[in-house]
Amino acid sequence: MAVDLKNYVNSDPEDFLVLAAGMIHADHLVEQGEIRYCYRLITDMFGETVSAEKFEEIVNSYSEEKFETALDNYNNHYENLQHNDDDEYLIIGLIILGLSDFHIDPDEIVYLEKIGEKLNIDREKILELIKQTEDLSSSLNIEKFN
Repeated sequence: MAVDLKNYVNSDPEDFLVLAAGMIHADHLVEQGEIRYCYRLITDMFGETVSAEKFEEIVNSYSEEKFETALDNYNNHYENLQHNDDDEYLIIGLIILGLSDFHIDPDEIVYLEKIGEKLNIDREKILELIKQTEDLSSSLNIEKFN
């Protein structure tokens, strides 16, 4: 992950965690095992930014309004900085969470496209990032959340 994105996540973890919660909710199936697994992945990627209980609270209280605020805050953070690859790293991080069940659901693609729209990442680039991440994950020995 890009250093700037990791610094952002560690300085404003709740915004990123709301975006992660949206990825969990995107397929309309939120399972306790998935929440725990995603928390572990996020902790592996960025360090422990909040407790597992706080993450579960963020996931359970997720709303479209919180999503919009978190995405606006992310965009505002980079307003005076060049986004560079961080936007793609953000998308890749969310794809990794979405792959907790070994596939990206069409509704998860819609969610990623919604984020991409705000960050000027087109559908083709998102699909390319999904394919690259899926290819990489299939070559690794990754355990499923169940």
